Amino acid sequence: MPDRRDGHRPSLRHGRPGRRVHPDRTQHLAPFELYIQAGRDERLRTAAEQSFAAYDRLVTRIFTGLGVPDAERLASSAVALIFGLQLRSLATGRPAEELVDAFLLLARGVQNA
Repeated sequence: MPDRRDGHRPSLRHGRPGRRVHPDRTQHLAPFELYIQAGRDERLRTAAEQSFAAYDRLVTRIFTGLGVPDAERLASSAVALIFGLQLRSLATGRPAEELVDAFLLLARGVQNA
């Protein structure tokens, strides 16, 4: 299998034939470390706020494209759901396959509300 641009090779996850995961999941911890540290150090809060605002804007665009009513108001809840599931995945070592399912479930649910 060819190397990725970052020089890492994906590896097989034990117990999940065919499921590829990045061998160094710690790179995904950095945003969470920023948010936690921003709770301790107010000098980092602006960066954390800007990061969350960017995610909120992205989800607003996605929800709008999917026809979700009140997309802007619901975006921060969707971001919180995604972050929670990602944190759970990082903490347990399990794949984050549920992220897409949860996001689509939320989008479908609010479309029907």
